Amino acid sequence: MKRHTLIYIFLLLLSGCATLSSLPQTIDGVDFNSLKTGRTAMWTYEDETVFNNMDKEMIFLAAKHGLSASGFVIRKASFEDGVLLGYHDTTAHDWNVVAGVYIKQSGEKTAVKVIAKTSKDFSLVGNIGDTTSASWPQLIISAMQDYIVKESLTANKPAKHLKVNGTER
Repeated sequence: MKRHTLIYIFLLLLSGCATLSSLPQTIDGVDFNSLKTGRTAMWTYEDETVFNNMDKEMIFLAAKHGLSASGFVIRKASFEDGVLLGYHDTTAHDWNVVAGVYIKQSGEKTAVKVIAKTSKDFSLVGNIGDTTSASWPQLIISAMQDYIVKESLTANKPAKHLKVNGTER
């Protein structure tokens, strides 16, 4: 009986871990028109932005930088599909975090959506519910924007193409 109880507790704890498979694997599973930001569902956080007059390669490189600079290890990066997936280890409030950056180009505009999922906290040590250490999508997008500004300055071109939620940065 004790063995079954221990197995049940172990499986319950494992079921609370965020996994890369819990994220959309293609941009087809992402709603770029939802305009949802912040916590959009239990243990799910989203943010999005639009870049104007930029090539997809620059945005893809910025997305790689955004994930890495935010502490994520990139597990999948497909330029053709416009999908990057990453994993972040344990933090003060998270057992683990996974994040996806999705890039969809349409004419001169390129939409970027970031979705992060945190571990489900059925904690026995105090942090019960939906808590996280950071605003992961905002951190990733901010690091992307910093990368683009830095690259624009390095190339001696002003970053006028950078718009954050409709306002130029």
